[in-house]
Amino acid sequence: MNAILFKRIFAVSLLLCILISVFAACGKTEGQTPSNDDNSIPDENLAEETTEETILKADLPEDFDLGGMEIRIMMYPVGGTDWQDWASRDIYSEAENGEPINDAVYARNLATEERLNCKILGIEKDSQQDLIKKQALAGSDDYHISTCRMEGLKTIVQDGYLVNLHSLEYMDLSKPWYDRDMVDNATILGQLYYVTGDMIILDDDSTSAMVFSKSMVSDFNMDSPYLLVNDSKWTFDKMDEMITVASEDLNGDGVIDLEDQYGLIWQRDAIVSYLHAAGGRIVTMNDKQRPELTLDTEHNQIVMQRIFDIMYRDDIVINLHHYEGKMDIYQLQTKMFSENRVLMMWIRMRVVETLRNMENDFGIIPMPKFDEAQSHYHHTVNRYTGCSVCIPNSAGFDHQLIGAVIEQMSAEARYTVREAYYDVYLGTKLVRDPESTDMLDIIMNNRVFDCGELYDIAGLSWNMYLLTMKNTGDFASFLAKHDKVTNKSMDKFISKFEGMADEQGIDY
Repeated sequence: MNAILFKRIFAVSLLLCILISVFAACGKTEGQTPSNDDNSIPDENLAEETTEETILKADLPEDFDLGGMEIRIMMYPVGGTDWQDWASRDIYSEAENGEPINDAVYARNLATEERLNCKILGIEKDSQQDLIKKQALAGSDDYHISTCRMEGLKTIVQDGYLVNLHSLEYMDLSKPWYDRDMVDNATILGQLYYVTGDMIILDDDSTSAMVFSKSMVSDFNMDSPYLLVNDSKWTFDKMDEMITVASEDLNGDGVIDLEDQYGLIWQRDAIVSYLHAAGGRIVTMNDKQRPELTLDTEHNQIVMQRIFDIMYRDDIVINLHHYEGKMDIYQLQTKMFSENRVLMMWIRMRVVETLRNMENDFGIIPMPKFDEAQSHYHHTVNRYTGCSVCIPNSAGFDHQLIGAVIEQMSAEARYTVREAYYDVYLGTKLVRDPESTDMLDIIMNNRVFDCGELYDIAGLSWNMYLLTMKNTGDFASFLAKHDKVTNKSMDKFISKFEGMADEQGIDY
């Protein structure tokens, strides 16, 4: 049997195995992310319905042929210290090895190579934003696709170093393999320069959630967090009540410190996650795809003050970044949570893997609602660890062809990589009970992307992070302090996109 025939048979066999798991888990929701409008977010209970998804394919010409072209994709290597868990697992695999995500990536790439007559190559590169800029200026074809972290894109987008994905005829951004909320809230005046979706999983890894200690919930005779979520009673007030009770001076020295027991561990990044969880946004897109500052609404001011009231209590809540530079803060959170000395912990989903060997049982739950009147739960995708898909704006290659590659890889990934990640990795390897699996559906189907956070417009989100490092918070004063700079920065930001729209002939 020749190598090409073997590859074809292997790819088809593996894809059929994964498709069988899709139909076996036919109750799984679509996985599309919602818009910021509560009323437009899919009901979490839809996950309970038994519906069979139609297998969708990329809408590409039958005779589309790249002539054996090598498609070079930048992906992140294993990093140091706190970045070691954030390497790309979703772009390239040399061969199958029995690990679900690896084998799904291999199958996805092989099917894409067969369909488009190309060769996919993943190349480990850090500081991808610098390479994108260099390549765009040189007009070279070094790399065709980048999976840059979203934090690294806020400047190079505005400098014109990326391709507007809406300009690519073969990319249909309305398809379910792209995150709907990302498309809606990062498209500015007809322009979208990076996107998340089924092709990659580092954005899923970066989705906010919470974990709780089952034994501590039992010891304190607390309500089941699972039932609270299902009854729409998992709120800021309930979280506050539970973490306050859980704090305890274990050694009796009269001071609650790292040797004692806390209610909650969080990080400074989480402040925006809790704002989003309460239905707030830094920026909201209007119906003309123009961003509008909404951080200063009455609701957001109430939310932020409530966050401060809960989080600024050193005897109940630990902000990990208060210990940055003094110790490995990520080992600290894992140690304390594993030892049942923390009731709850804010996480990005990838952190769950560090708890796999934990002896004590834990559960995964959504971020809390602000109150019971709020319709849905909301979950931020962290811009520092979350990656996206983008194309360097270089004259060295045909952008339209690369758009077709992204479309095909994304469509294939929906039935390979996505299923391996959700059903096998999260649903089987990481969670410890069926209730947590149900919670994952709620978390992953209710993700949000805030343009103000993605682009850190006027430095608002970064300055909110810094605000968590203080022991008191006055949000009204914070807004007043940044008012003039914020408005000027927003005008400058929009002006940049107007200029790029004019260059591309976009009518806005």
